[in-house]
Amino acid sequence: MPPKVTSTPLRELAPALWDVEQSRPVGGVRQRFRMTIVRLAGGLWLYSPVEIDDGLAAQIARLGEVAYIVAPSRYHHLFAGGAKQRYPKATLWGAPGLPEKRRDLAFDGVVSVDVPWRDELDGLVLTSVPKFNEAVFFHSASRTLICADLIFNICSEPSFATRLVYRMLRVYGKPAQSWYFRKSIDRAAVRPQLEAVLAWSFERVCMSHGDVLDRNAHSIFTDVVRPFLAR
Repeated sequence: MPPKVTSTPLRELAPALWDVEQSRPVGGVRQRFRMTIVRLAGGLWLYSPVEIDDGLAAQIARLGEVAYIVAPSRYHHLFAGGAKQRYPKATLWGAPGLPEKRRDLAFDGVVSVDVPWRDELDGLVLTSVPKFNEAVFFHSASRTLICADLIFNICSEPSFATRLVYRMLRVYGKPAQSWYFRKSIDRAAVRPQLEAVLAWSFERVCMSHGDVLDRNAHSIFTDVVRPFLAR
């Protein structure tokens, strides 16, 4: 029987940019979750934290001090509290609506235009997908789009049950958006927000679920969201 939680080693994707991926059982199937880490002038910035045990904490400590923890959507917050407990000096930021959903967590701020990292990371909240309110960011130094559920890239999966779930979500075998995410989109409001994302000159996409896109990322992402760009 596979271990309940497996983690990849911390991986450097570009200068000042790292990721770590965990596989864990959720609802009877195994799912993949990525945390993206950026080194900023004020310290390390953790996007969509995974479960941080002592081993992972030791790897992160070699990068620097954690300053910011970001729970980027109304669905990506499970391990934000644990990250805050491990790094009590860091500030905890949540997507709009998340502090009301997670009243057990003491958020230091809500992600908006006025955030302390705004000079190093461009960002916007996808208010056009209000069930998620996902905050996405562009790290210009590494030309990386950082997102949670805006796009999946599940290329392979050993578990039949998990493959079945991903197929039901319509995200297995290619870069795609889940049917639930698409169903939640306000089509009248999403186009200008997607155009703003596409205005970022990213060459890589770090998403929460699946393999990092690091070749033709802007073109692939454009194809995925093209149905929502029509005027």
